[in-house]
Amino acid sequence: MGDRLAAGQGTKTTAPLFNILIGLVFVLIIAVLAMIAWQMLSTPPVPRTSAERDLARYEQLIKANRADPSAYAGMGEALMQVGSYAQAVKQFNKAIKLNPKDERYYIEVARAYAAQGEIQSALGSLAKARKLDENSEEAWFQEGKIYFDQQQYDKAIAPLTKSLELQPSASDTHYMLGQAYEKINQTDAALAQYREAVKYMPDYTEALEALARLQGR
Repeated sequence: MGDRLAAGQGTKTTAPLFNILIGLVFVLIIAVLAMIAWQMLSTPPVPRTSAERDLARYEQLIKANRADPSAYAGMGEALMQVGSYAQAVKQFNKAIKLNPKDERYYIEVARAYAAQGEIQSALGSLAKARKLDENSEEAWFQEGKIYFDQQQYDKAIAPLTKSLELQPSASDTHYMLGQAYEKINQTDAALAQYREAVKYMPDYTEALEALARLQGR
């Protein structure tokens, strides 16, 4: 009888200790989960795509030096890659404000304007670029491309021709000029440009196909 009583008292003493240990373990688990959740919320996600990495990199460069126009221009380029053209315009304009003598920034903001359909703003920016450097081949090319994309093929011819005067070996420009001529039914001029494109890039598939198409008429 006495042994049974002693055993019962031992069980009653052990039960509260066990419950306390269970409670401590539960509290510890909750604390660990809370710490993990806090770290996940407070730590920015690691950029995964190349565009995300570029955006993160230029953001850090801007924070490090807010007077660096190239950092803003780089951010603009990264934003262009993800289709954020309005934000890209803002970044390129910041670069221009910091360095208004660099024609490249006017060319890049023109590309951003054109991408979101602001054609007159794009052409105006290219005019400013050419004012800084009349022999900017890229500025002439971008003007021709804008007119071409707007299906104003006759207006595209002059700036594309000027671009080729400055960079005669640009196969893509020859091909685009050939397309412009073809669109306004100047077949001989188009053939000449397609031949030039192939001259500088013998495996230029689109130009070869265009030549075959026109020569087979």
